[in-house]
Amino acid sequence: MLYMGNVNRVIFWGVIPLIFLSYLAFKLYEWRYITDENRYLITTQHARNLKADHDFNCLILGGSNSVFSLSAEQMSRQTDLRCYNLSLLNEGFSDQAYFQFVDNIPLDKNKIDYVFYSSVYPLTTKHFAKRLEHNQRGTGLSGEVSFNLVGTPVAENFKNWLLNDRRFFASTRQYPLPNLYGDFNFQEYARCNSKGIKSAWNVVSDHEALTAWTHSQISEITRLFPRAEVHLILPSTLRSNVSDLDLSNVSEILHAITSERSIHYIKQSPFLDTSVLCDGPHHANSTGRDMRTHELLSAFQRFR
Repeated sequence: MLYMGNVNRVIFWGVIPLIFLSYLAFKLYEWRYITDENRYLITTQHARNLKADHDFNCLILGGSNSVFSLSAEQMSRQTDLRCYNLSLLNEGFSDQAYFQFVDNIPLDKNKIDYVFYSSVYPLTTKHFAKRLEHNQRGTGLSGEVSFNLVGTPVAENFKNWLLNDRRFFASTRQYPLPNLYGDFNFQEYARCNSKGIKSAWNVVSDHEALTAWTHSQISEITRLFPRAEVHLILPSTLRSNVSDLDLSNVSEILHAITSERSIHYIKQSPFLDTSVLCDGPHHANSTGRDMRTHELLSAFQRFR
């Protein structure tokens, strides 16, 4: 009986806690290094970059379209601007999370003279609706993959890893850390593959909701950067299946809003084919990024 009591104590105080801690450690690893796709480390790197003594007077804001497709380094080298790309994948998932991230960055916001805000949401009904849903939920920077003790079973992930299952490795995509200008580092990203990219988006048809959302975005940007000249950008995407009339309607709405708010509006040309794309209809590769950034700078010069 004494022996059995000792065994029970070992199991209760030793084995069970060890199993729980091992499971907890795996779920933390899964969240940070698998489902997070490096988002946490990317935001941390942005903060480190801007904490250093840099004299930036220009920011690029937005989502993955400007992460992949605009270059602050190119803008800085080809003009007298000193730009940093503070765009985030999925634009931080919600407006609250993204603008809080921007607000918390160690940067003298009164020294920012130019802001280029490039958002793809006016061009996609599906993702725009999802954005509004995330706004209502107050979704954070980790999105819907925030840390959770439940989810994919450990045994299933381990089995998929042993079997070299593509579903496991597809979920382990790691985006590279930004360079000193905040730009996407294509040299550290080997997953560009334009095969199969299609133009399947429909522009936002709820013009009332789009108008309200756009006004809100402009208000947040002008609040954060009161001295900045703001440029609202309708970004380049692969738009072969988009109705010219629908696109024109959305563009006219954005143009009218920017005129009312005394900021600038830039409508960028579509990507003509997939040869300049990385892994999505709004994600340029390095060549496409050079082209889109050059076009943006040409449009910007008309306002100077």
